[in-house]
Amino acid sequence: MQKAAIEKNNEVIAAQLAPVGRETVQDRVYSELRRALIGGLFEPSQVLTIRGLADALVTSTMPVREALGRLITEKALEALPNRSVRVPPITLERLDDLLRARILIEGEAIALAAARMGPRQIATIETILAE
Repeated sequence: MQKAAIEKNNEVIAAQLAPVGRETVQDRVYSELRRALIGGLFEPSQVLTIRGLADALVTSTMPVREALGRLITEKALEALPNRSVRVPPITLERLDDLLRARILIEGEAIALAAARMGPRQIATIETILAE
């Protein structure tokens, strides 16, 4: 009887708690640096140091080093000597590549959204465009 009451109590508690998740410090550092890069916090060609980023993120250098390794692999950053990285400079070729990618992705997103719209949503968009 007592075992059933304990199990019932655990079920009630579990229903009220949100899952913690398994995100590591390295994952959080990676997400924050990626968000900062995408958001334009860093300038093109800006040099960043592991120690400086670790201090800014209030963490040790190890998760920063691992996160930077991922971002370098993704070509979001460039490795430099002396434990530093650089935000890639924006060249006309790179800008053209980014523009083409956006056109493809955004065009497809619009097509998918339009296929799911009803008459009311279409009327709303037409009203907005007419203004």
